[in-house]
Amino acid sequence: MTGRTPGTAAERTPPRPLRLRNLLLVDPHGASPVTIDTLAMDGDGLSVARVRGDDARVLPWDEVGAHAVEHWPGGTVPEGWLSGSPGPEELPFV
Repeated sequence: MTGRTPGTAAERTPPRPLRLRNLLLVDPHGASPVTIDTLAMDGDGLSVARVRGDDARVLPWDEVGAHAVEHWPGGTVPEGWLSGSPGPEELPFV
């Protein structure tokens, strides 16, 4: 837990903005790489500007969904990771 009290989106403190600059996205299937000038995550959502000086395209948080499944190379996943309540010496649950 982050120590924040759950509530509606309007009641929560917005996260500090995160801005990544000069990204190169590489396709594992060999397509041409894509350059991104700025990827930002702030209270409005995710925003991307492909070229410096262009207006960023914003995807509001209400529209964001994510799902990732990766092979776990470490054998059996420790039970504590799956419980949703990791102990002080365990890594966060997955």
